[in-house]
Amino acid sequence: MPRSATSADGFIEVLAADVPGDSMGFRLPLLRFTTQFVEELEHGYGLEMSRVEGRGLVIHALDGETNDVRVITRVVQRDGHVLTRLWLPSPGYTNLEALRFEIAQAYFRAWIDRHRPEGMTQVADELPKWLAFGALNARTADDAHAAIRGVLELDSEKQFPAFPKCVYDLKKIASLQDAILAGYLAAWLKEKHAFQAVLEQLAAGRKWDVAAFLAQLTGAATAEEQARVFKDRLDRQSRAVLSPGRASAWDVKNFRRQLHLDVRPVKDEPADAATQTCTFRHAIQLLADRPAAVRAAAFAKMRELPLYAVRRGQQMAAVSEAYSEFLVMLSRGASAEKLNELLDKAEYQLALLIDGRNGIGQNGSTTLSAPQEDKPIR
Repeated sequence: MPRSATSADGFIEVLAADVPGDSMGFRLPLLRFTTQFVEELEHGYGLEMSRVEGRGLVIHALDGETNDVRVITRVVQRDGHVLTRLWLPSPGYTNLEALRFEIAQAYFRAWIDRHRPEGMTQVADELPKWLAFGALNARTADDAHAAIRGVLELDSEKQFPAFPKCVYDLKKIASLQDAILAGYLAAWLKEKHAFQAVLEQLAAGRKWDVAAFLAQLTGAATAEEQARVFKDRLDRQSRAVLSPGRASAWDVKNFRRQLHLDVRPVKDEPADAATQTCTFRHAIQLLADRPAAVRAAAFAKMRELPLYAVRRGQQMAAVSEAYSEFLVMLSRGASAEKLNELLDKAEYQLALLIDGRNGIGQNGSTTLSAPQEDKPIR
């Protein structure tokens, strides 16, 4: 016969039969796992469950005599409140990411239900599944930063769809791009301390509305204004220090993207002088033909480039210093021999940084990889 274990606040109950040689079976591991995860959600989004008598989430750990790793969900009403039941056919090998998602949905569902105004009898709208998924994957600072870097990466490769249309199109998590966008939007809400407000609006009986969500998120009313807010936010985030003290793969790639000069016409140049974007190596050659313009561009870049390395670790600082030394001498019109020598040194420092990242499985170009597989619950 299944026996139960219940969280201290009474919100979570785990039902499981005893396992031979283990009097707690799966009850204690599942209860600890679920309780800790709920605490992460509450801490991450500043939430607190309204204490109502009765369970909000019941997990049934079955006998495990199957290779079924699914999480089976049923939502019911009990004592006037919503109750989510989860069945784990093979609890020792359950897909933990699927379990976390169902727990997150159950928690948000119960939070909305338990914060309805007194006397409101209609069933409130649920948080959309994609936003619940995003909240799951942006609950910690590292997770939120990963979502931000994912959007920055897609945007830098011109692979990110038009904003805000992409939010209207986001009905479910059908691709990695959808997952990244959902996490980014949840992280944005989190930064604005507005996640609870979204839940409160649903609890008050307001139907889920994408237009209202976007207006609340961006502070702008029209699609054009929202697109501008989104772009300005990405521009700021591309320069922000998301992981102080270390250079992420995104930081390295973003730094490398700055390694060029925009050589613009200056005073006393011919009227037909053109604006040129060139590599640092080409700028050394161009110095002989357009000395004033190249020196001015180098001076501007010399002040800008260190911003992309600050607080990103000692190796990144060494790379930035080497390139800055090159740019200082370029702005002074040093000889081609000296400039090539300094640029070689800077490129060598950059190669060391990239090789160092290779040593831990990253290669200086940002890639989006699948999360590591969880170990079984037991």
